[in-house]
Amino acid sequence: MIHIKSKKGAEIALNTIIIAIIVLVVLVIIIAFFAGGASSVIDKIRSIFTGKTEGQDMALAIQNCQEYCDQAKQLKQSGATQQAIMNSPYCTQWVKLDYNPKDGVADKTEPDQSGTSDFKRYYCSFNNKDAKAEPKYLGTDAIAVGCSINCATGM
Repeated sequence: MIHIKSKKGAEIALNTIIIAIIVLVVLVIIIAFFAGGASSVIDKIRSIFTGKTEGQDMALAIQNCQEYCDQAKQLKQSGATQQAIMNSPYCTQWVKLDYNPKDGVADKTEPDQSGTSDFKRYYCSFNNKDAKAEPKYLGTDAIAVGCSINCATGM
C-alpha cells in the first residue's frame, strides 16, 4: 500500500497553471495593444461594457414596422379588441436610429432641466405613438411607414 505523506506536488502544479493563465492573458492584451493600437483596443473594451449606441439600420427598422403593421392588421381582422390593437408592437415599439446627423451615434433628445438626454424614440408612424410614453418622446420622430391601423383608436 502506498501512502502519500505530502501534497506539495499537487499544489505546485495548480500554482503553475494559475500563473500560466495570468501570463497568457497579459500576453494577449500586449499583442492586442500593439496589433490594433491603444485607442481601438480601448474602444472595443468600452463597447463591451457600455453597450452599443449606433442605432438600428433604417432599412431594418422600416421592414420591422411593416411586419408590425401586418400583425396589427391580422389582429383587427381576427376581431381582437381595440385595446389589443393599441398595445400591438406597431403602436408601441420604438427604435434608436442614427438619422440626423449621421455621426455613428443614435440620435438623442434635447437635454432636460437637469442636463441629461435620452435616445430619441422613432415610432412606426407619425400619429401612432405609444400612449404610455413620456411626453418628451411624443414629438415628430417617426419612421413613417404607412399603415391603415390607427393606434389612437385601435381601429
